[in-house]
Amino acid sequence: TRPNRRRLYFWDAMKGLFFYFSLLVLFVSCEDPCYQHFSAREMQFMAYEKDQSITLLDTNNVVHPMKQTRYRRELVESCGSFGCSGDHKEVYEIEYRSTLNPDWGFNLNLYARSCNGTAAYLSICSDDLSSYKADRWIFDADPDSLEISHETIIINGVTFYDVFELSGYYQDDKQVTMLFNEEAGIIQITFPTTKKIMLVQ
Repeated sequence: TRPNRRRLYFWDAMKGLFFYFSLLVLFVSCEDPCYQHFSAREMQFMAYEKDQSITLLDTNNVVHPMKQTRYRRELVESCGSFGCSGDHKEVYEIEYRSTLNPDWGFNLNLYARSCNGTAAYLSICSDDLSSYKADRWIFDADPDSLEISHETIIINGVTFYDVFELSGYYQDDKQVTMLFNEEAGIIQITFPTTKKIMLVQ
């Protein structure tokens, strides 16, 4: 009957789609895997070792001992609804929270350039971006495009070398600046009010 023919056509079409999908997955899985590690420039933003403790001074001059609550460095394969691509790239994720106030801290996320040419990505933010916070500050950039701004700079009597100066945003639209280097990580964040978050050494 005609309805039965329609069912047959439908199942034939589904079988055909499944066949082509299987070929696609097989083709993708047969490609040589690619492993993209951090470049020399990207590695300059890997400032924090596993379980490293730091101390920061907040904008109200309160000293915060900071506890590292997340450390991740590994190669991650890009996967989606059609399977995995064989494209592995290195990731580095850090989180610090104040031992005085767990809501106060920062996250640093660094992702290597992808095998397909997608730019590397660096994000340093006052939270993990999972929920909106009105007082959020955030810096994000392609780390390979950044250049050292200060060969040497003295902050509170301490000399820092090869320092990057990054521009970011506070409360969505106010500009903030950060000093950062490979040895110390976050050195200083300056807000529009001239208040600062500073590294305590």
